[in-house]
Amino acid sequence: MKNVKNITFAILMSIGALLLSALLFILGIILANNIDIEKIYIITSIVNILFLVFIITNSIRSKHYEKEIRNMKGQELESSILGAKEEALKNIDENYHKIINSYKIAFIESIIFYIFLAAILFLNGLSVNVYKSEDMDFFGVIYFVTMIFILGASYSIILQLLLNMKKSSKKKNENKYPLTYGFIKSIFAEEGIEKEIEVNLIDDVNVGINEEKDKIVISIGTFILKFFTKEEIKAIIYHEIAHYKHEDTKLTNQKNRYINLLNSLLPGNMYTLVCPRLTLISMENTILEQIITIAYETKADDELLERGVGDAYASSAVKLFGLSYAYRMPRYDIEYEIAKEHKWTDKIIDQYFNGYLEQYNKHKDFYLFSSENHLEERIPTHPNVKQRVQKFKTKEVNPDIIVSNEFNSDIKELYNKVNETQLKNEKVEAFNSFIKSYDDYTRRKEEAIKKNYEIPSDELQSIMDEAYSYGDTEFSKECAYKVLDNYKDNSRANIILGIILAFYDFDDKCIPHLQSVIKDKNSQFVTTAFDTLGEFATISGKEELRDELRTQVASTYDNDKNLNFVFNLNINDKLEPFTNQEVINNIIEIAKEESEIEEISIGTKRKDDSYCHHVLLFIKHRKVKNEESLNKAREKIWAYLDLQEAQYNLIVIPCGNLSPTHKFRRKPLRVYKR
Repeated sequence: MKNVKNITFAILMSIGALLLSALLFILGIILANNIDIEKIYIITSIVNILFLVFIITNSIRSKHYEKEIRNMKGQELESSILGAKEEALKNIDENYHKIINSYKIAFIESIIFYIFLAAILFLNGLSVNVYKSEDMDFFGVIYFVTMIFILGASYSIILQLLLNMKKSSKKKNENKYPLTYGFIKSIFAEEGIEKEIEVNLIDDVNVGINEEKDKIVISIGTFILKFFTKEEIKAIIYHEIAHYKHEDTKLTNQKNRYINLLNSLLPGNMYTLVCPRLTLISMENTILEQIITIAYETKADDELLERGVGDAYASSAVKLFGLSYAYRMPRYDIEYEIAKEHKWTDKIIDQYFNGYLEQYNKHKDFYLFSSENHLEERIPTHPNVKQRVQKFKTKEVNPDIIVSNEFNSDIKELYNKVNETQLKNEKVEAFNSFIKSYDDYTRRKEEAIKKNYEIPSDELQSIMDEAYSYGDTEFSKECAYKVLDNYKDNSRANIILGIILAFYDFDDKCIPHLQSVIKDKNSQFVTTAFDTLGEFATISGKEELRDELRTQVASTYDNDKNLNFVFNLNINDKLEPFTNQEVINNIIEIAKEESEIEEISIGTKRKDDSYCHHVLLFIKHRKVKNEESLNKAREKIWAYLDLQEAQYNLIVIPCGNLSPTHKFRRKPLRVYKR
């Protein structure tokens, strides 16, 4: 029923778009009977030419700006960021208004474009009698070509606009969280703020405030309600109220309003044709806003100093820091239980929160340690845990969490909503498919443990990846150690081990594994390793390591751009023939067991010192008959390639997508044909 409604809506919008785009044109046709067309169609043709020039010029400018950003060297980007930081902090409010004004100008340009488009439609309607001319001149040809283009473009644009308006339409939310609402409303009342508030619960470790015309919207994470005391929650709400009083929310809303309007007016990539500078504006503003945020957050924190909630706010800072890391842990064990029950149950909700609480308690000593050693970040958006604790505490901070059950009914209501809105509409086949894949993973895991991990290296690599994706960090870690016993420089095993040791165990042993990946400059995981190591150095107070990494930022950025280039394959790329016959033979040996694989081509893409070997599996049919069998063959090949020292990319392509004569399907790139 829902699909029928969506199809009906799309058809109605399509008809509406066609009518709206044709309306002014038809009006022009009607009025053309009373106008000397000979005097008007030349003007129309000139306007059409100007429109085409406008579109082409903007398209060229957009590509120029994109190229400018793409070609920006790391040192140049770093200098511009640090320069923006210095500029942003000189005059906070002035710079935030600068951000808003840049989006406002882009919005005005978009409106002018639509007025221009409407005028062209009308003028083309007036000039319709040019068709009656037997010997059409140059202007007539331009008119004919442009009119078809404009009618098609305006139809497409208006259709996107209508669909976008549907997507962005807001639904009225009823307040279904009475306990949370009553508690937060009383805090606002104490502050003398009588404006109506709306409370939204979110599955998160966060709190946010937003201001609408007639109300203040508070979004509060279920983890805050479950694991924080009322005094701590109150201190956090005071911080949000400070944002409201300083009118930070008004500025943010003003900016978001223009961004939302631009997203509606310029759907897809339309900004490249209407307002090409928006590419640069977005990048510049993102940097500027990120830097400005720290000033607003610091100002809101300062507001709390005289409220007598310092110790509660200090302890909440430690909990927020610790829980935000615990919350990173994927919970496919919960997904599995939900799939079996087809809903969140009270038992699953308890299991969900208890799992994160266990992870928090396991490392609470580190969170406390970080609150005393957390280093300053290059471009922070909030005061870090050390800065907040030092500013607010008057006694030793207690990181212990005492589980609160006061808001349980509200929390349960949120997950009941998920049951009703999301899980209720989920197909049983999807649940069963996940259960089957998770059961299969569990079986393979048990077999690997039973054999003391003495299984073929490619199988070990494959199950290590799967364990990591499922959030089974302990098992994934053991697999990674075993892989590294035989392949000490394996980047995938090192990055998995490095991330787990850094963010799940908070162990210094992560450092050599991450450094190993960074040294392998051609690894696709270099940037991830660099960012992970930088974050670990910062939160664990390793100043020398952090400063050393800062000197490598620019070169890492440049290296990352080259890696992105070689790892992304386009059909027009020129590839070098692949010559490692041993690897070719092993890939063929795995692939020939899968009947769907018709051909294999392998080629190398290079840029400077970076390269990637692309393995292309051409399959017979667009719709695979046995997807599970093909995926297993693909996983085996991936696992084998991951054990090689060089960098590989594996792509599955239906034969029908590329002609038999395409260069990717010809020798010497083609190494196998069934």
